[in-house]
Formats: sequence, structure tokens, C-alpha cells
Amino acid sequence: MKLKLDFEFQLNSSKIQHGDQVVLIGSCFSNEMGLLFDNNGFKINSNPFGAIFHPVPLANLILDSINQNQENTIIQRKDLYFSWNAAGTIFQYSEAALNSRLNEIKTQFKQDLLEAKFLFITLGSAIGYVHNQLNGIVANCHKLPSNTFVKSLTNVDSMVEIWSETLIQLKAFNPNLQVIFTVSPIRHIKDGLIENNRSKARLFELIEKLSTKFSLHYFPSYEIVLDELRDYRFFKSDGMHPNQMAIQYVWERLTETMMSAETQKLCQEIVQLRQMENHQSLYPQSAEHQEFLLKTKEKIQQFLVNNPSVIW
Repeated sequence: MKLKLDFEFQLNSSKIQHGDQVVLIGSCFSNEMGLLFDNNGFKINSNPFGAIFHPVPLANLILDSINQNQENTIIQRKDLYFSWNAAGTIFQYSEAALNSRLNEIKTQFKQDLLEAKFLFITLGSAIGYVHNQLNGIVANCHKLPSNTFVKSLTNVDSMVEIWSETLIQLKAFNPNLQVIFTVSPIRHIKDGLIENNRSKARLFELIEKLSTKFSLHYFPSYEIVLDELRDYRFFKSDGMHPNQMAIQYVWERLTETMMSAETQKLCQEIVQLRQMENHQSLYPQSAEHQEFLLKTKEKIQQFLVNNPSVIW
């Protein structure tokens, strides 16, 4: 029997449409959704600090950005420089260069949050790595020795406290921002299956407690993958990460609940045009293919004239 989740998504105002600024932060599942928003012509900023799984570093990044805190905790690993508050994809070859890059990202992130109508926050894990000297949960361990950190399951109340402050400041900073929480369906098997389930449970409890205090939304991406699809054929070979079929299915559920029929139709047209644009011919130099390319270019140009809010 196939289980179909029955849920309605009531946004505070209009549904997501082209031209709206959409911001996504959190686990690598945010990257996947960000790519789909981007491919479908939306104005987005997705994981500017890289994929971050734990709620506390995520909250700190939002607070640091909107308050323009330019103090960065930086470490050196051989000839590479990393930040304890960002993923390993954010690096430079000097401390000064990394400081500059991090502050540039914060400035742009602040501007995008100010203009955003929708903020998606994908929580991945409540298992935190507390740095022994910094006495705080880091966003990434950057392959340092395990004895540099204390690994533990973070207390729900402490996460509620920092996220309450974050949501208060976000509301004051951008009163029109709609916040959508979701929990990543990615299993953190390296922590152990039982530990992973305990971790996810704390994330659900965090969101539930915040929802009693603040106006926010929950999108059930975790439940869609684990309960609707509930089959390992929707996962990659590692058994942890949803594959492209699953990601596409979650996207379809998101669009049908959070976008109008008109916006969904526009997305379908964009996908068709991108398929034409990316078509690989066996005979790329042929007159027939050159004519196809010209017609495709003209179609895209006309489409963008008719739909100026679409980002190509």
C-alpha cells in the first residue's frame, strides 16, 4: 500500500511566484532544492556558507549576518584557511582573504534576507561537535582530530533559546519574511541509526516548540521521502541520500502545495525550454541543428520578454 501524505500548506500571503526572493540554508538537501528553484527560474540564494547541518551554527550565521558581525573564527590546516562557522567549501589560501570573503558573503546574505519573501531552513542533525577551546558548536570539523571536539546530542531547550532570538530578530529585520522549516531526509548513518533517529526527533521537537511561539511553517520533506516513498530505490547506493527521483518528487510536492497553478505551468515551460537549450545533437555542425539552436534562442528570448520576472 502506498501512503500519501495529506497536508495543506497555508502561507500567510500569496504563494511563491517568479520574482520573489527565495533564500535556502541548511543541510545539503537545501542545495538540491536550491538547484531546482534556480533551474525553474527563481531568484534565489542557496547555502552561501555551504551545507550546514546543525541548528545552532545556522542560527549564529543568520544573527551574524543581519547584525554584520565581522569577527570570524578562522583556522589554518596546512596551506588552507577555514572558518569554524562555515562549511569546507568556503576556504582561502590566507587568513585575510578568507576574512574578506566571509564578510562579503554576510553582506550579500543580509541583503537577500532583507528582500526575501521566503526563507527555507533545512535542519539535518542535532548531534553537535563542541570545540574544546571555543566552547561552542562548530559548523564543520574541517578534518581536525576528533579529540579537538566533544560530540553530543544537543539539548532541545538550548536550541529553542537561540532560535527564538533568531526569529525575533528576523521578524524585526524583515517583517514580511515567511519562514519555512523542514527536516532533511538524509540519514546520518555514520552516527548510528538509533542515534540518527534520536537526533531527528530533537529537530522535530525544536520546530514544534518554535511553532507554538512564532508564526512559521513546516514542510514535510522528511515524511515525504521516508513515509510516502519509503523505498530504498529512492536512495543513492549509500542508503543515506535521496536520489534524483526522490528529490524531483519532493520538488513536485513543494510546487503543488506552495505555488499557484499559473506558476507551476510557467515552471513546466521553463523546464521544456532548458531541455531544448541543453539538447546534445549527434551532428552539432549540421544545418538542421544550427537552425534548431537559432529557433530555441528566439523562443527563450521571447519567453523572457513575456515573463520578465523569470531568472535565466
